[in-house]
Amino acid sequence: MDHGPSLLDGWTIAGPPVLDRAVRYFPDDRGRGAGPSVLIRHPFHLSDDDGQSIAALRWSELAGLRRVALEAGTSVPDLVGGGSISSFENGFEVAGRTILPPEQGRIPEPIRAVLADLLASHVRGRPVVAAFWHGWSDLRRWRPSVPQWRTETRDYLCLVGPGDRIPVIDGGGPGLLTPSVLGDEQGTVVVANDIDCWTTQVFGSDAVRRVVRGDRRLETVDLPGATAGR
Repeated sequence: MDHGPSLLDGWTIAGPPVLDRAVRYFPDDRGRGAGPSVLIRHPFHLSDDDGQSIAALRWSELAGLRRVALEAGTSVPDLVGGGSISSFENGFEVAGRTILPPEQGRIPEPIRAVLADLLASHVRGRPVVAAFWHGWSDLRRWRPSVPQWRTETRDYLCLVGPGDRIPVIDGGGPGLLTPSVLGDEQGTVVVANDIDCWTTQVFGSDAVRRVVRGDRRLETVDLPGATAGR
């Protein structure tokens, strides 16, 4: 399934009424307000001598290497042994191996592929609204002067497009930009990834959450409804 760059592939600036209907189901920028969810943990990566990823590493695998407990609220700093982001963002050593931290603030490509299949199966062609954090400098070519959606601490550029893919924007900077929040106007599937998080939350129907929870390609944990761990 195509889940690649899509601003030139059927996505346009969102406006009412579809925008107003969709954001009713969106969580705030801390993952609150949208009910129970499934938390998807972005993988760590084993690194070669040149700092390139050679294999994905689950949080549970890293917890085993470090001999620490892994709980629903465990964060990346908990797993790497504390410290500021700058102390491990370029890699850290565990048991003689160099490990790269998970992708932060963006939904990794393998997870985007799984979520694209989920949208195609459950949204079934209804339009989807994708909210990108308004502060990305790479969005300067696209964003309107007035954000279409605002939360307590964030402003967002919102696009509307086909309900069978996760849109990404190549803004010319390093990496592709992915939505902070994405969902259909009925709240069947809502995906949230705050710009500071190493995780992605999936809200929506019981059936949707069961599908995500049962997908063995993903490392997931159930959250009752409050806030995702970091």
